[in-house]
Amino acid sequence: MIEKRFSLFFDKLIEFISNIDVALSSAKCALSMNLSRPIIEDGEFYEAIALNTWCQIHGVKIHGVR
Repeated sequence: MIEKRFSLFFDKLIEFISNIDVALSSAKCALSMNLSRPIIEDGEFYEAIALNTWCQIHGVKIHGVR
C-alpha cells in the first residue's frame, strides 16, 4: 500500500540521487585523470559531414539518433 502511495516520489528521488551520483563520479574521474573540457574558439571547429551515413555503413550506433 505504501508503495502505491509513494511510487512517483521514490522514482523521482531515485532519479535525483542517480544524477548526483553520476555527476560526482564524473567529476572525481576527471580530477584523478587530469581531464578538462575542450575550449572551442571562434573558427576552430570540426564539421562532421555525412557522419550518420558513415556510421550506418560501418555499423556504428549513435546514441539518441534514430
